[in-house]
Amino acid sequence: MCFYLKKEKNKAFEQHIETTQQDLVVYKILVPLKRKWWYLNKIFVSFFYGFEYKKGKIYQIDSFGVEAYSTMFYEIYQGFHSYNSYEIALRQPEFSGFHKSKIIKCIIPKGTKYLKNDTEIVSTAIKIIKCVK
Repeated sequence: MCFYLKKEKNKAFEQHIETTQQDLVVYKILVPLKRKWWYLNKIFVSFFYGFEYKKGKIYQIDSFGVEAYSTMFYEIYQGFHSYNSYEIALRQPEFSGFHKSKIIKCIIPKGTKYLKNDTEIVSTAIKIIKCVK
């Protein structure tokens, strides 16, 4: 999952970064890890890169991975990608019964740096809360 952020004239990349003033609820699409007793440990794997997430744990990185994708966009390739709403997550192609993927409610903790567009958020920290579908 890649996140593209439109460049704005006379605005450096760092000026796009916001900080949460309170916990933000977001949604990820993950796949349950098929290990014995996975449902007890609540371990999920990201659809695109196979990163393991465990319910209740906060995951953090120091900064975003970013490249100039073109003269008009930045590509954010490192960070915790999620969707702004449950409804947006439902419409994603990776959430289809074919992949046995689940929609997971998450929290971006207060004080976390993030970037957003109309449908997605990329943050430097995320906490897995629960499977909602």
